[in-house]
Amino acid sequence: MKQTGPLTEFPKDMTRRNKRVCQEGYQKEMQGAGLNLVDCGSCGSTFIHRTSHEELECPFCDYRSEPCDFPDHFHDGFADSTTKTMTREEKIERYVDAVVQDMDHKTMYESLYEYIYESLGFESDEEIDELYNEYFEDNE
Repeated sequence: MKQTGPLTEFPKDMTRRNKRVCQEGYQKEMQGAGLNLVDCGSCGSTFIHRTSHEELECPFCDYRSEPCDFPDHFHDGFADSTTKTMTREEKIERYVDAVVQDMDHKTMYESLYEYIYESLGFESDEEIDELYNEYFEDNE
């Protein structure tokens, strides 16, 4: 398979959380190819193994056991399991995403309406006139 670019090339504005979500995706791609990236249950070292093996051996400490004793390095939920390293913006993004995901369309509409209405309450009469005229002149 031809690689089209670096595996870890991310858009400059991509959040760290979304980069971690990509790592989960890469892990699933590896698993689809019969490989898995795991952490040793004894020494904590990270290594790759074939998913067809019924017993694993850590190449760093020689610990042998069943695959369940070697947790996936990047697992479902990994992106959200590292909240201690999240920036303020990432926490806000995660919170807003979660709130919006839990909303139905009516609740979302009502929340947006309330937010806009309350925000405009602090604007001057001139600003309200400008917004009103700009919107209705452009949309008529």
